[in-house]
Amino acid sequence: MKLLDDGLSDDTRTNIGWGLISLLSFSLLLHIISILINFVQGIKKLYDWFLKSFANKFVIRKRRVVLNEIKSHMPNQEWNK
Repeated sequence: MKLLDDGLSDDTRTNIGWGLISLLSFSLLLHIISILINFVQGIKKLYDWFLKSFANKFVIRKRRVVLNEIKSHMPNQEWNK
């Protein structure tokens, strides 16, 4: 016995059910994709921060070491102009 007779056949109800499941699956897929995009952007920001804070300091130190080595081999030059 049906409590509510809305005039829809069982096949129509099945199609509506599968349509809702498909819509929810698509919505979940879009949500997962947006989470992955945000994750990748966060990793990129961390990488950029790492390059700005640590890598530049290392390069500056390395340049100073090389410059000091050049200065030690050429002591007669005026370096601080």
